[in-house]
Amino acid sequence: MYLCHELPESRKYHYVKKKDRGLDYSYVSYEFLSYKSQQLPTIQISSIELLNLKGQLGHTYFSNPARLDLVESKFGFKQRKNS
Repeated sequence: MYLCHELPESRKYHYVKKKDRGLDYSYVSYEFLSYKSQQLPTIQISSIELLNLKGQLGHTYFSNPARLDLVESKFGFKQRKNS
């Protein structure tokens, strides 16, 4: 889910920086769960569509009953409620 996130000194980082896409290059923008996290657009979808997709996928994953059952079996009911 983080394939479009350019990390410092990666090839994608240098490519994006060379293209001057107007991105914020402060460290806070590289935190995956930060409100200032920036996604790069892909050929198929825009940055906004990508963020929406990640949100939908995250919700689907974290609310999956099979996953919640696994968490409960390994760590107990209290941790399931936290998930």
